[in-house]
Formats: sequence, structure tokens, C-alpha cells
Amino acid sequence: MTAQRTLAYTLPTLVAIAILGFWEWSVWAFEISKFVLPAPSQILAALIENWETLFGSAWVTIRITLLAFVVALILGVSLAVVFSQSPLIERALFPYAVILQVTPVVAI
Repeated sequence: MTAQRTLAYTLPTLVAIAILGFWEWSVWAFEISKFVLPAPSQILAALIENWETLFGSAWVTIRITLLAFVVALILGVSLAVVFSQSPLIERALFPYAVILQVTPVVAI
């Protein structure tokens, strides 16, 4: 069991290292501009250099995401309760709920 668990972690790690190595080599070998495709080492350097700005921006994004999740949770549970308690409202709104479920998010 231990060998299986080790393989479960080692194999994906080796694949990630191989992909990053190939990416780094490709950027160097084909002389790809850093504006088109930066190398992983350049990305890491920019992350370290601009840590404060990137962390601040990430924190804003995380807060907005969590707030949107809470609002969606409250609205979703509320709508589910209304649907389960009122057959009339369920019949009136159910077709729209189905339409929203089958419509791609990008279209909304």
C-alpha cells in the first residue's frame, strides 16, 4: 500500500517537473519572446519581485469570490425552500430554472 501511495504522489510530480522543464527548454530553444510565452523561471521571478501587488490583487479576488458564494448560497437555498413549499411558484418558475441550468454560463 505504501508503494502505491508513493507512486500516486511521485508520478504526478515527475510529470509536472517534465512539463515545466520542457516549457523552459522550449522558450530557450525557440527563442520565444517573454511577452508571447514567458518561461517558468521568468514567471517565478516576476512573482517574487511583485509579490505585494499580486497578493493584494489576489486578496481582492478571493474576497469577491467568497462574497458571491455566500450570496449565491443564500439565494439558492431560499429559492429551494420557496419551490418546496409552494407548488404554484414551483410550476411558475421551474421552466426558467431548467433554462438557466442548460444555458452555458458564458451566454448569461
